[in-house]
Amino acid sequence: MIHTCLLYVSRYGTTRDIVQAFAQVLGPTRASPVAGFAPAARACEFVVIGTPIFGEVPDPHATRFMEENRDWLPPPQDPPFPSPRASAAHGRTSP
Repeated sequence: MIHTCLLYVSRYGTTRDIVQAFAQVLGPTRASPVAGFAPAARACEFVVIGTPIFGEVPDPHATRFMEENRDWLPPPQDPPFPSPRASAAHGRTSP
């Protein structure tokens, strides 16, 4: 089974609640705010970073975390089912 780390930023608790729901179904999972990140989480095979979006940009704490941990985080990937808005932002059109 894949060991998953769910790291998140949550100003009002909504992202935390979503991450906790994911943790219940993903199997062996570590869930932690990025501010409480433990270096032991680097051993996880699958890393998800949850962040609220304000003004169409991720929370700066999540962005800073990703920049500071670039050496071990895999490069970001497009979501498997991007929203029409996200697709348009990347110059893609819907079928």
